[in-house]
Amino acid sequence: MNEPNIEALLRHGHLALNESKQKKRYVIFDNKNDTLEKSKDFFEMRSLVREAFAEDLFEVFFQEVKENSCAIRKGKTKKFECLVRMYDSKEKINIISPGKFLPIVKEDGEDEDLTCCVIKKVCEKMVDYDGHFSINLTEDDLTSTDFTE
Repeated sequence: MNEPNIEALLRHGHLALNESKQKKRYVIFDNKNDTLEKSKDFFEMRSLVREAFAEDLFEVFFQEVKENSCAIRKGKTKKFECLVRMYDSKEKINIISPGKFLPIVKEDGEDEDLTCCVIKKVCEKMVDYDGHFSINLTEDDLTSTDFTE
C-alpha cells in the first residue's frame, strides 16, 4: 500500500465493503490511485456532512414549479419545490449538490435528521407565504414512527 497506516487501511476496507454491497459480490481491493482518490474523497465528504449537521450548513432553496399558460391566466397561486443543498464551510460560499452528500447521510443513518431539518427550515421560511410548496420525502420518512413528531 502507498499509505501504510491504520487510517488508510480502514478507508480502503470501507471502500471495498461499499463496492461489494453495491455489486452484490466480493471485491478484491486494488491499490490503484483512482481507488485511493475515491476513498479519500468519500472520507472528506463524510467529514463535511458531519460538520454540516454540527454547524447548520444545510440550506433549502425554492424552485418555482412552472404552471401551464391556462393556470397562469386564471391567477393560480405559485408553487415551489423545496431543494436541500449543503455548504462546504461556515462562510457559505460553495454549495455541494445532494448527489454527493445524500448517499453518506443515508449510509450514516442521518437521513431522518436531514428530513426534519429540511421540514423545519421550509416551515420557517414559508410561514408567511400564501403559496404552495412540496418537499421530497422517502418511503422511510413516511413510515418512520418518529416522522409525525
